[in-house]
Amino acid sequence: MKKIITIIYICLFISPVYAEENFSMPQRSDAGLTQAEFFLAENKYSQALGELEEVLSRNPRSADAYAYKAHAYIHLRDKAAALKSLKLALAINPKHLGANKYLGEIYAKSGKIDRAFEQLQVIRLICGQTICQEQIVLEAEINKSKKAEIVKKPKESWWRKLNPMK
Repeated sequence: MKKIITIIYICLFISPVYAEENFSMPQRSDAGLTQAEFFLAENKYSQALGELEEVLSRNPRSADAYAYKAHAYIHLRDKAAALKSLKLALAINPKHLGANKYLGEIYAKSGKIDRAFEQLQVIRLICGQTICQEQIVLEAEINKSKKAEIVKKPKESWWRKLNPMK
């Protein structure tokens, strides 16, 4: 019985040490990305863009930086610049979830529901069997855009079809 209790104590004390040694926090390759995330969270989009330009001067192949630039441009209502940044992000990493989500949102808000659905399918393929947050957000944006489209274009009533006005 003492041996079993001793083994349990050893396992309890060794496992946290082992876990700490093997546990690694995900770290950004560039601290500027963390700073840009802060600016984006604080709705300081111009400052985020400045920080992201510095990140890209150090690492011109950062898909995260281009995706964050697109996010900032979307909030600054510069669709052309956002699309340009998204194309660069997806050229570097076609499986970038954020870039695919932002592109789908732009399509949905522009009324291009079919293109938004294409981006949603890309996200579903990337995520596989799990449901990603990006998928949930894009689905909600598509549904919102579809409802807005229905309100803008009410369906013709059956009465009007039978009795068209001259």
